[in-house]
Formats: sequence, C-alpha cells, structure tokens
Amino acid sequence: MPWTSATSRSVAPGPPVSQELPRWPSPRSWLGAVLVLAVLAGAVLALRSRLGLAGGPGGLPSPAVCAAVVAVNLVGNLLLADAWRVLVRTAGPALSLATAARVWTVSQLARYTIGAAQVPGRALAGRRHGVRASAGALTTLAEIAWGASVTAALLLVTAPAWLPSGGALDAVALAAVVPVAMLGAGLVAPAATLARLARVLGHGVFRRLGGGRLAAGLDRVAVTRVLALGITLRYMLVVGLRVVAVVVLYQALGGDVAADWPRAAGAWALGHLAGQLAVVVPGGLGVRESATALVLTPVLGVEGAITLAALVRLAELTAELTAFAVVHLLRGREADGPPGGAPARVAEAEAAPGGTGSTGGRADSS
Repeated sequence: MPWTSATSRSVAPGPPVSQELPRWPSPRSWLGAVLVLAVLAGAVLALRSRLGLAGGPGGLPSPAVCAAVVAVNLVGNLLLADAWRVLVRTAGPALSLATAARVWTVSQLARYTIGAAQVPGRALAGRRHGVRASAGALTTLAEIAWGASVTAALLLVTAPAWLPSGGALDAVALAAVVPVAMLGAGLVAPAATLARLARVLGHGVFRRLGGGRLAAGLDRVAVTRVLALGITLRYMLVVGLRVVAVVVLYQALGGDVAADWPRAAGAWALGHLAGQLAVVVPGGLGVRESATALVLTPVLGVEGAITLAALVRLAELTAELTAFAVVHLLRGREADGPPGGAPARVAEAEAAPGGTGSTGGRADSS
C-alpha cells in the first residue's frame, strides 16, 4: 500500500470566500433610526418640566402608576403574540407561546426603523421556526387589519362624545365604518371574506410585491367562525387594556375620568389609526402623538395633552423592550425551532411550484 504524504492528499474545497464588501445600512434605515431618536428626545424634553413633580399636582404620574401602565401593556403584547400564534396555526406550524412571543417582539421593534417593517420582519424571523415567509407576512397583515378594525369600532362608538355633530363627526364615522364593516363580514362569513381578499391580493401592486404568493397562501387558509370570534375577542381585550392604560394616565395628569373617559379612549383610537395609516413613518412616530394630543388639548391643555401622548408612547415602547429582553433571556429554555432542519424544508417548499405557505390550512377553534 503506497504511502501518501499529508500534503498530497486531496482536500475537499471549502465554501467560496465572498469578495463582497460589507454593506452599510441603507439611508432609509438610518433616517428611520434618526427619526425615532429625535421623537423620543422630543418626548423627554416635553416631560422635563414635570420630572421634578412626579406624583404631585402638575407633575408626572408616580413611578407606581407608570409601572402599572407598562405592566398592562406587557399583558397586551403577550395577548397579541398569542393571537398571532393562533393565526399562524391556520397556515403553518403550531408554535409554542414562548416561540411566538420571541418572533413577535423582534419583528414589532423593527417598525421603528422602517414603516411597516414588522411585516417582512415577522416573515424572516418566523422562517427559522418553520413558518413560511408568505404565511408570516399574511398573518402579520391580518394582525394589523384585525386590530385596526377593532380600534375603528372603538373610535366609532366614542366619537359622538367628543366630536360635535357635523362635518368632522361625519368624516370620522365614514372613515371608521369601512374597517368595522370588514370586521363584521369576517365574523359572519370568514371564508367568503378571505376569498375576496385573495382576489384583491392577486392583482396590481399586491401581486408585484408578493409575487402572487400572498393570494395563493390565502387560498389554503381555513378560518372558521369560531376561530374568527376567538381572535376578535383577543384583539378586543388588547384594545381594552390599552384604553385602561390611557385612562389611568389621563387621571394621573388631572383629567376627569368620569366625564371624559370616552374622549381619552377616542383620542387613543384616533392616534393609533392615524399612526397605522402613516405607513411611510417608522412606527407612526409623531403622527400618532399629534392626533392624540389634538383630541385631548381642549381638556388637558397643550402641555398636558402632549405629555399624555408622550407617556403613552414611552409606556408602550418600554413594554415592547421589556418583552424583547425577557423572551431572549429565557431563550435557552426552548429549542430554536422544530427539529430536522425546518428552515431548509421551508425554503424547499417555497421554491417548489405552488409552495406558498401552508401545511394543510387546518382550522383551529382555540
């Protein structure tokens, strides 16, 4: 048997070394980050005059009140992650709540860099856990639409209490009635509503953006009335928790809750919807706060209204950052995804003809 030197043995070639230079983040990403920091800095400056009066008249709410508001928002975020988990089960794998919360928190924070970045962010973050990209994007869009419909219903109910009858009230009612009608159609006939939505996603700009996969993915989603009702109740509970947090802050800043709680709730609803419609603005920053402050200025004054709007944003952001930190600290207690190379199987399925994002489109009544 001939002797072979180590240097003469054939060695399998390694992976090619990329010659491409590292890329800097796009200017749009930098612009989004700068805008976020500028708005947060402005919020802190707006609150500066009240910092020394925390817990007293004319000051900020006490630390205990602020902690309670953040805790309420944390519970709301957990419910949102659970609602997304239930949606994913209609078009993909059954995720645990911990995994769903991890994916949700990562993608949710992405919206502060580029407007609506939670949609592609959820699609990418979910892939490592066996969720196909089209399913991740579709369920995130469904989350946004479902939550906006429930929020619009709240706006429609509270608007007569703080808007004088006339043109402004008619405009708000007209804008809110469309998503409310969509919500009603989804509860009564979810299959027919999804079929109509699939036809919309199969044309025009939606087809160009999704390459036809979004519409095809909807064809495999099975949503029953029981499931639609269960998800709607989750979003109603989330909106209720957000309103409780706003009303608590409103009272802490000297507002008359007994007389004006519909105004406080409507101010949050209007700001939330305005921020969602401003898709080009990262996180709706500035747009949401301006709409909220506009409604509250007649009862709290300009400074008080701006303070409340800033506190609501800071409380929600603190809750999101806290959730992000907690789920990642606990990450070691659960595997990073389903065994057997789930991301690879997802990529193969998406590359295959008709592979758009469903593992069978089963209904779920939980």
